[in-house]
Formats: sequence, C-alpha cells, structure tokens
Amino acid sequence: MGLFAEKSEEMIIITDEKGTLEYINSAGEDLLGIKKEELAKENIFKVLLIPKEIINLKEDTTRFVVYLTPDKVRRLLELKISFINSPFKSKAVIVGKDLTKELEFERERELLQYHDSLTGLSNRRGFIKKCSDLLNILNKPSALIIIDFYRFSYINHFYGFETGNFCLKELAKRFQNVLKDRGFLGRTGGDEFCFFIIDVEEGVGEWIKILKDALSKPIFHEDKKISLDWNMGIVIFPQDGTTIDELWKKVNLVLVEAKKGGPNTIKIFNSEIEKVVEETFQIELLIKKAFEENLFIFYYQPYFETETLKLAGIEALVRIKEKDNLILPFKFINTLENTPYLFDFNLLCFEKNIKKIKKWKIPISLNLSSQSFKILDFSEFLNPFKEILFSYPYFLILEITEHTLIENIEIVRRIIETIKSFKIKIALDDFGTGFSSLNYLKDLPIDIIKIDISFIKEMVRDTRTYKIVEAIIDLSHFLGIKVIAEGVETKEQFDLLKKLKCDYVQGFFLCKPLPEEEIEKLFS
Repeated sequence: MGLFAEKSEEMIIITDEKGTLEYINSAGEDLLGIKKEELAKENIFKVLLIPKEIINLKEDTTRFVVYLTPDKVRRLLELKISFINSPFKSKAVIVGKDLTKELEFERERELLQYHDSLTGLSNRRGFIKKCSDLLNILNKPSALIIIDFYRFSYINHFYGFETGNFCLKELAKRFQNVLKDRGFLGRTGGDEFCFFIIDVEEGVGEWIKILKDALSKPIFHEDKKISLDWNMGIVIFPQDGTTIDELWKKVNLVLVEAKKGGPNTIKIFNSEIEKVVEETFQIELLIKKAFEENLFIFYYQPYFETETLKLAGIEALVRIKEKDNLILPFKFINTLENTPYLFDFNLLCFEKNIKKIKKWKIPISLNLSSQSFKILDFSEFLNPFKEILFSYPYFLILEITEHTLIENIEIVRRIIETIKSFKIKIALDDFGTGFSSLNYLKDLPIDIIKIDISFIKEMVRDTRTYKIVEAIIDLSHFLGIKVIAEGVETKEQFDLLKKLKCDYVQGFFLCKPLPEEEIEKLFS
C-alpha cells in the first residue's frame, strides 16, 4: 500500500473516524500545499470541507470541492471518500484528484467552440446556441438580422489581412456599442455579423436606421479611409418562425435576395420570399429522396489535346435522375450546399469517381464547391482513397472556383498542399471572372486553369478579349500551368485556340456531356 500510494499521482489520505491524519502521500502534500506535519495538527474533514452528514453516514461517496491553498490558489478537487468500518475503530480513505486543469481546458475548449478569436464575439455555433436557448422562453416579437459585407475580400487584397482584421474588430465594437443590452451579436462568417434584437414591438425601422448609421461611417486605419458596402436580411420572431432552424434558414434566404439587389440593399422576409422558401423546401425533399433512392448519376464531358484531339480526360457532372426527368445541378447544388447532406454528397462523388479512375484508367475532374472546400478535413477525408490515388497518381483533378479562394490565402494554400499530398491535381475553374486571378497563379500551387466560357465566346469578335486569352495562355505556360478552354462551341473558336497553343479544349463542338454507358464507348 505504501509503495503504491507514494507512486500514485492522485492524493491518498487515511484518517481516523474523527478526521485526524494517519497517512498522506507526497502527491497529497503537493496538491494541498501543506506538509503532513502541519496537516497532523488539523482536522482533515474540515480542511477538505467534508460535511458532518457524510462523516456520520459513513457511506462511500464522491464529492467536488473548491479548495484554497495557503498560497491562495483555487483548485477544484474530486474527492472519493470511503469508510473502513470495524467494531472497534473506523477509518476514512480519501482519494483526491485535481480537476482544475481539466476545467480550464474545458472552458478554453468551450471558448474556442463558441467564440470568435478575432472579435471576441460569439461565432456561428455560439450565436445559434444562444438564440436556441432564448427562443425557448421568449414571448416578445424579436428580430434576427444578418449583415454580410459586399466584396470584403477586396480589402484583404488591396490593403492586406491586417487591415481587413482591423475593420472586422472595429465593426464588432461599433455593433456592440449600438446594441448595448437590447440583444446579442455574433460574427457568424468571415465577413458576416448577426444580431438578435429582443422586443421589436414597434417594428424594425428604428433598428434599420441605427445599423445604417453605424455602417455609413468610414473606418480609419493608419493612413487609410475605408468605406464598406453591405447587404442586410431581416426575419421576425415569431411571425416568420418559432425555432432557430426556421429563422436561420429564412434569414439566409432573405440575404440571398438582398445580394441580388446590389450593395447596401435591405430585405425583410415577406410572402414573395416565402415562395423561394417553399421552392427550397421542395428541392431539399428532392435531395433527400435522391440519397434514399440512389438517384444521383454522373454524366461525363471529355476534353481533348488541342493539337492531336486525343482524349486527355473527362469532367464528372452530377445529375439527379427521377423517373424520366434529368435534373441539372444548377437546380439543386446551391441548396444542397446548405443542407446536412453536403458531406455525404462529397463522399458519394469521390467514391464513385475514384472507382471509375481505377476502372477506366483516365483522368477525371471533380467540381469542388466553395462550401465543401471550407468544411472538409481533407487529410482525414481523402485517407480512405489513398491506395487508389497513389496507384493512379494525378488522375484525380479537383476543380475549384476563384470564389473559393477569396478568404485567407495562407489557409487556402495549406488546404491545397494537403490535397496535393494525395497526388491530386488542382484546376482553377472559370478563370478570369474573379478580381485577383493573377494573384492566385502567383500565390497558389495550381496545376491547371480553365479559361471561362465568356472569354472563349468573345475572343472571335473582340480583339481585346483575344489578346487577353493569348496572355493567359502564355503566362500560364511560363509558370508551368496547363490550360483548358471550356465552352468551345464553334470551329472558329477551336482554330484560334489551336493557333494560341492552348493545351486542351472542351465543349459542345467536340463532345457534349455523355452518360456513363456512352462515355465508355468513347474509350474503346
């Protein structure tokens, strides 16, 4: 017992039935901050705040106490108290564990889980949790307001991320100052803030004015004066919904409608938007059905070497086949990205097409949405496919759009490097439509770019567009990046691209997207 107790990292104390110390190990002395000689003069039950009721009952129990050491250090102790009863003499055995570090870790974990480290506000998860807890007891009309900043990524690209972060912190302070104790606030996205305002019996007009005033003032940082554009969406509790799920879904739909109106547009949920909600609901039912009944299928559009017209690879394009209807992705992909099915959808796409790589032994491109790029832990997600990916290196190509890249460029770079460590190529889709296309070529390890269809259409009749396409191809080749021209629909377009030495061409002029059984004929 003595050797075991001395080696134990937990406190072990033995007392008589009155609380007089008979034994304490070294870990116990360290935990309490008192030497055994001093403890021998004390009543251990009093030192450890064990009440008389427990001592008198003499039944085994566990108790949690906040103990203050002589040096004024607070410690949360878990005490397991056992009694050894005999006709002549009873003893108490107390085993103690310090939970302070575990509690601090739990607090820190909760802080990270529910708070935004940059602004100190609740993050999305924390904000939604607060709303959910409040709605269970709330009985006053209240407003959920979402504000998204228009092209905030431009601030990061023009002035740097330090200035962008300064703006976000300044906005958080402004919003807290105007909100005061009338509700609560969260940073629920990269450049997105949400307010829950309690008691809007008189309507939301007053709050729209207050927020517009706060948003209209420029932000000054160093020698810069920065004015921001924004969009705002508003829903009202309880008329627009009684749960946070209902309200959250609707406020995001309203925000989408506000963005359609351009910068500084405000939309309040109404019957017209209700129709959009209904359509979204029907699409969600379709997506659910597609998973349950295995309705997702893939069409494949080939792309060819421009010089030889030799098949170079195929792009996988998802469809939903319901009876005789073929439903194209533009009707359901945006909705799917905001449902809990997104992870399962990505898994389905990867599983089916990585198997096709093994079967067909031809490069396959998969479109990766902006939302998927953000939520997937690629080192974990790709690991089950590692064997096939390493057996067919660089046969899988992931296509991402420039919109995916607008946040922190360093984070994006790390994610791309993780993906490429699995011997996967990265293609930048719709190249030329974004604001900082050339920056991405400079900063990111891109393997392929796909010139957007709008350039291919215009290059035939517009000299400036032709020169832009020529410059893109030349610069890409100089950087060791291959180029695919997408949306090639005429011989004239093809001939110009061949003249410019574009590596690959894709489009209806050469081949439309084909179902699986037809694409296999193309291989043979």
